[in-house]
Amino acid sequence: MSSNAERFLSAYAGIEKEMNRINGSVKYVGFAELLSICSKKNAVIRSNYEELRQFNTLRNAIVHQRDNQQEIMAVPTDTVVETIEMIEELLVRRSALNYSQYPVHHVNDRMPISDAFDYMKDHRIAKLPIYGKGGFRGVITMTEIAEWYRLGRSGEDPVEKLTAIGTREEVYFMPKETEIQQVLDIFADNLMKKKTSPLILITETGSKKETPVGIISIYDMAKILETLI
Repeated sequence: MSSNAERFLSAYAGIEKEMNRINGSVKYVGFAELLSICSKKNAVIRSNYEELRQFNTLRNAIVHQRDNQQEIMAVPTDTVVETIEMIEELLVRRSALNYSQYPVHHVNDRMPISDAFDYMKDHRIAKLPIYGKGGFRGVITMTEIAEWYRLGRSGEDPVEKLTAIGTREEVYFMPKETEIQQVLDIFADNLMKKKTSPLILITETGSKKETPVGIISIYDMAKILETLI
């Protein structure tokens, strides 16, 4: 079993490697400088800036370089090791897909509106992607279904009639390699511009013709931010 010092240094090296990737480093950049640069680009770094700054100081206290060999001079506590490993995991687990809901509930555009309503109620979902020939057709919401019934229209009509009106949702399609930071930026931008909260559909390549493998809505943001902070 690895010692606390070894675990700390392994996580530290992983974080440093990831910051170099974020920075696009082509030459050596010190940890402290990387931290300053990456805190402006990455939510995980920004949220854990103070801890990482302290870990940089601690790393220098733990290791002493002598004759090209590293000597362990101190051993970090379990709490310190667990914290730095958690931060490394959050950085490495940067794919938005890892923070999304799956499997994604979606239905065919020929489904009757009444059945779609029952489906949404049974699965406790507020927004339902609709797919048909050629791929994505739109998103329907409980509010739109309620409005449909209020106008005295039939629940036996297919959901394609709702999507034909035009979805009111801001829908973004993103490939599965998309980083969670890009999703956070979209939500922040929409909020700043006072636009409708976006719905993120993650597909294999980001194409509307592909069925989604992950979905992120405003309802997921509290959990995502709690994880990152």
